[in-house]
Amino acid sequence: MKPKLQELTQNLDQVLHTNDWILEIIRWPRAFSSELSQLLPLGQKSLIRLISIDLPKWEVAPIQVLHRGYIFQLPSIWDTPRSLTTLFLETMDKPVFKLLEAWREIVAQTSWAGSSDKDFKISNIKADLKITLYNRQQNPVLEYKLYGVFPTSVDFGQLVGDKGADIFRINVTWSYDYYFAK
Repeated sequence: MKPKLQELTQNLDQVLHTNDWILEIIRWPRAFSSELSQLLPLGQKSLIRLISIDLPKWEVAPIQVLHRGYIFQLPSIWDTPRSLTTLFLETMDKPVFKLLEAWREIVAQTSWAGSSDKDFKISNIKADLKITLYNRQQNPVLEYKLYGVFPTSVDFGQLVGDKGADIFRINVTWSYDYYFAK
């Protein structure tokens, strides 16, 4: 007897909804002052909600091999663009604005192009971030840990809305060294 459609679909998993993306700073850049760490301490208070995110992706560059008249496509080097874009919805306490302004100040104070400063380390301006997707029951579903992260482009955009219902959206492009997903 042929199985019914209901029997076939009952074991399918739930669709993954993009309900809540939360960005968490798991390691500050070493050059961050203790003052900023007090404004946005690690842990529960360093959680920032994302509106949207371009997830990390990877690409494989195939190579063609010609062997005795046959052409084979083989996977070669895989790589990631090593950048992603996030869109934040700012809140009244302005955690995203504070974070990005502090980062900008650190980079501006760090003269590393041709620097003779013996104390300069690239880790002084890079952080580690965790981006987690939560389902409707607020259980973590998907998690990305990004290492060696720093902002490469910040667009404070424009205010959206009318008659006092303005929403401040900040679009940030990040560069990272590598990531792990689970």
